[in-house]
Amino acid sequence: MARLGNAGRRATRARARVVAATLRRDAPFSAEELAREVGRGGVGRATVFRTLDLLVSIGALARVHGVERGGRCVRYTPCAPAHHHHIVCRSCGRVEEVDLAGLDVRLAAIARTRGYASLGHTVEIAGICAECREGGA
Repeated sequence: MARLGNAGRRATRARARVVAATLRRDAPFSAEELAREVGRGGVGRATVFRTLDLLVSIGALARVHGVERGGRCVRYTPCAPAHHHHIVCRSCGRVEEVDLAGLDVRLAAIARTRGYASLGHTVEIAGICAECREGGA
């Protein structure tokens, strides 16, 4: 909740419930899963989706992409405050933060050579984790 305050956002009771529910998660989760959980406590779906967007915008959560039941899906994962990237297992959905030292500078240079002013970037590496490869999941 401190990150909300630091970003100049109000810490309402409903937002606090959404934040608390995200902090209880030990694996990436969908907005639908979160809405079902906090909805039982009276938090509306719109509040859940707006709060997730807000948490992504201040860097407290990241959206990661996966495959679920044969279709693409978006899941959320808590993030450290420092800039980083993610590697996502396309089998089990595990997400790990990775530090790609030097990549930020290289990406900004690529943008400049094409006439862009770099405003930021998102890097998500897709793969199959060692556990899934070994276990055949």
